[in-house]
Amino acid sequence: MKEPTYKRALIQEHITGTLLQSTLEVAVPFRMLELRQQGGPLERDWQEARDFAEVLATEGDAALFKGHKKGDTARVVKGLIRALAVMAFVPGGVTAWGLHFDAGTPDSSGAICCSTLRGIFDR
Repeated sequence: MKEPTYKRALIQEHITGTLLQSTLEVAVPFRMLELRQQGGPLERDWQEARDFAEVLATEGDAALFKGHKKGDTARVVKGLIRALAVMAFVPGGVTAWGLHFDAGTPDSSGAICCSTLRGIFDR
């Protein structure tokens, strides 16, 4: 017996959402590390994150579904990774897809307290 179309679509959305979550879980911390190594987000990084809001609003479905043109999905996911990494530097960090990214802030001794990347930035 063949699954109903709506059920197949729900299963596919779950698989794709899980894949996106796993991708973010791995890629955002690396981008955060790159930003930390350059001394934190620069003005251009903040501007790119702000500009990405429009892309996400108009083309965000490409992160979960195949884009219309080749490379659409990769471009949107790459922008999402970059934007989340920048937003991790705001006080309290950012939560998306059930993941929390927080670059933390140095305390008086210069140590970084980070809820999601402890050990990466402490080296």
